[in-house]
Order: sequence, then structure tokens, then C-alpha cells
Amino acid sequence: MKILIKDFLKTDPYYVKVVVGEARVFVLRQVFTKMVQNCILDLPFESCGLLVGKPLFIEDIYKVRNIMESPVAFEMDSFEVTKILNFVNTKGEKFLGIYHSHPTAEPFPSYEDIKNFDYEDLFYFIVSLKYDYPIVGCFKIKDSKVIPVLIELI
Repeated sequence: MKILIKDFLKTDPYYVKVVVGEARVFVLRQVFTKMVQNCILDLPFESCGLLVGKPLFIEDIYKVRNIMESPVAFEMDSFEVTKILNFVNTKGEKFLGIYHSHPTAEPFPSYEDIKNFDYEDLFYFIVSLKYDYPIVGCFKIKDSKVIPVLIELI
């Protein structure tokens, strides 16, 4: 069953297609839903944000403004990122990853994504809105190599 993007805001993310990998990360269902919703609501521009929690367990999401306001690129507001990371540290949570959307592209890191991502310990989520339904990919990027990661919703 495919869920149309326009209907996603009132559906369960179980029906969103997910790119499969050998490594895995656990994500709270409501965090996953919020991530996809943020991306849909920011159309036609790329959406972005931070993912936090405990190692391998993403428990919370923080949307960050894309200062580029572009449908093909993103840059997080550095002031917002610093403020969020300071808050996350006071709560004892860990910064685990980032997400951004590809409004018109596949859910795989682009050349620019790979070139600009220097955090090999973080998860890199991409929400593709190219089709009538969202497709979400998660990756680790190490030494310019892209490693798919399985997303397990809990």
C-alpha cells in the first residue's frame, strides 16, 4: 500500500518505504513521523534538523531552519544548531544524526551531501519526496563511502 504525500500527515509511517542496510538504528515511531512531516511541510524547499537520543536509539528530533531556502540544497542555521546542542547536552542526550529532505531526488546522498558531511559517527537520514509517497534512507558516511543503515521503528 502506498501513502500519498498529501495524506501522510494523517497516516502511520509504517507504510513509508525505507531503504534497507546491514547496520541498524532504532527510531521512535513518533520521531520518524515528525521527521517526514517536517519535510513535507517545508516543500518545495529542503528541510533539515538534528536527531538525538542514546547510542543507536533516536528519541527526539529538532527541526533547524534551512538558511538556503532551496529545493536542491540545505545549510543549517549555525546559531540554532549551537543552541539545540547546548540544550541537548544539559538533558544528557547525545547528538546522533541529522536529517534532510530531497524534494525531487532519490533518498541517497548526493555528491554534495557526501563532500560536506564530516561526521562519520553520525547517522545521515534522507527523506525523498520525489514520488507520491515518502522514501526514507539512513546512512553512515565514512571516508566518502556511503553505508546503508536499516531503520527500525519502535
